[in-house]
Amino acid sequence: MLEGTSPNPMFLSSAALLILGCVQAPQAPKGLPINPWLQGYLLSSSTKVETEALKELSPNNNHLGQQFSVQVKASGNFHIDLRSYYFDADLILRDSEGKILAENDDGWIHTHSRLENLNLESGKTYQLWICSAHGDTGAFEVICRPGSPIRLTPKEQAIKLIEDRFKAIEVLESNEGADSPRLAGPLRTLVFYLWRNCRSKEAVPIAERAVAHSKLINGEKHAETTFAVLLAPFTEGARGDLVGLPELVHAF
Repeated sequence: MLEGTSPNPMFLSSAALLILGCVQAPQAPKGLPINPWLQGYLLSSSTKVETEALKELSPNNNHLGQQFSVQVKASGNFHIDLRSYYFDADLILRDSEGKILAENDDGWIHTHSRLENLNLESGKTYQLWICSAHGDTGAFEVICRPGSPIRLTPKEQAIKLIEDRFKAIEVLESNEGADSPRLAGPLRTLVFYLWRNCRSKEAVPIAERAVAHSKLINGEKHAETTFAVLLAPFTEGARGDLVGLPELVHAF
């Protein structure tokens, strides 16, 4: 099974973590065994969530979320990672009274989310919210682990970003088809990440695919298609100069 692609019942993960309950899950499981990852699914009917940070991301209050109650067996430092290839992931940790203890958007790889340096105490109940920052729906995976995350070097981080965009394309195409509108973002960002890491020859066919995909989804004259068409010449750095690509990407 591809990671983060199946709306399976949810299982949360970690030798030090217990999931005590699940609110408004698409399928309420009878039991939640301990497993490495929890897999779930945000639906359009999921709970609307609002925080000041989410308001800054999108003032339309279209943020969706699912809540999980968690406890740790032993007090200590923890980190939580949330991954989705379907939505811009946001994590919110609250205490039992609802006070926000930590919140993160895009703190892990690309738009995946990470909370770290969480000092969780045994005997206390915490509310963990899995959120879509812009109201999109789809599958997700979340894991809570003791200790601090492994620190990546800039080179390792760059490799992870490229691998993640390839994975996003694979997951979306496998589950939604080659004409899925959600493929547009991963295709464009992969072109940029490949170029930035001096892999322009690999970027050329991806840019050509981005152009073809945008024409199929949006038509010849749509703004998204124009953007994709403008990307293509810059990726020809396999045969020329790529100066200007970052400015072009950020201009859109």
